[in-house]
This record gives sequence, structure tokens and C-alpha cells, in this order.
Amino acid sequence: MDLNLKGKNAIVSGGNKGLGAASAMALAAEGANVFLTARNPDDLQSTADEIKKAHGVEVGLLALDITDEGSGEKIVAAALGQFDNIDILVNAAGAARGGVFHDIEDQVWRDAFELKFLGAVKLTRALVPHRHAL
Repeated sequence: MDLNLKGKNAIVSGGNKGLGAASAMALAAEGANVFLTARNPDDLQSTADEIKKAHGVEVGLLALDITDEGSGEKIVAAALGQFDNIDILVNAAGAARGGVFHDIEDQVWRDAFELKFLGAVKLTRALVPHRHAL
């Protein structure tokens, strides 16, 4: 399928495994360059290498914790340092600890909310000023 993504540039949070890595691979298969971010640098590099080998697109990466202060701005700055613009944003960071619903402590829910929801908010908010047409 041709989605007209050849030459487009994407940021993918949580790009080291799971849904994020699968999204990055799918974008690359359509010809998009991808900038991956996640906490684990080894997994991130491995995924980046796999994408480059499979699809020959440009791949950038930055290992950091998206819950850290200023992380959204750091990701956007690094991605824009590699690509001239960003066309696509995939917010896929976050895996929460599982368990029996009524046994999961409130702090686990707070941590998951901070990672998944606020991480997406931070990254999206940091990218918006750099978009010319949304």
C-alpha cells in the first residue's frame, strides 16, 4: 500500500519495542524517515539498526525518559537537528505494570498516567510550535 509517506519525517516515542517499534517499522516500510525515542539505549539502537537494514531510510534516536522535565523539547530539538521538519508524531511510549485491578496501588496508576498521557502531552506540546500547518 502506498500511503505517500516517502521522504516524510516521523518522531516515534516508545520506539524501541512493542507498538512504537511496529509503528516505526511500518512508517519506514512506506518510505518515511523515523526518529526513535525511548529509555533503553540498547533496545533503541537495535530497533534503529533493524529499521535501517530492512528499509534503508534515515533513522535517528535519542535515549531518555519522557517523564523527565524538558524531555519533549529535547526530543523535538534532536529530531529537528537531524531532519529539516517533522511531519508525523506517534506517541507510543509507556507500558504499565499489570496486575489484578483492585490490587494495583495508586502510585502505579499515577506513574502510568505520567508516562503515557503526560508524556504524549509534553512531546506534542513541544512539537506544535514547529509545525507550519496542522
